[in-house]
Amino acid sequence: MTPDNPNRTYDAVIERLSAHIPAGESVCIGLSGGLDSMVLLEILSAAGTKLGIQLSAIHVHHGLSQNADAWATFCEAQCVQRAIPLSVVRVKVDPHSGLGLEAAA
Repeated sequence: MTPDNPNRTYDAVIERLSAHIPAGESVCIGLSGGLDSMVLLEILSAAGTKLGIQLSAIHVHHGLSQNADAWATFCEAQCVQRAIPLSVVRVKVDPHSGLGLEAAA
């Protein structure tokens, strides 16, 4: 794979994915709205037909940031644009669980 040849990179990613995801499989990705999950969404969205997979996404809304609603809205818009079903799951995090904030989330 070389960064100067995006088609070759894309083909290599498709080849690797096809070795691990059988055709006809349903794949649900965790979608935070961050760069890594958005790249994964883009790759799997573009590759879905070629791989023969049914793609969906889930966004866990922890409500821990003042931007949490905006992240959920962003994820919804990106999935609508790609015709990918998205579930937004709102969870209540107990900051006093003794686990630490990230572990509790």
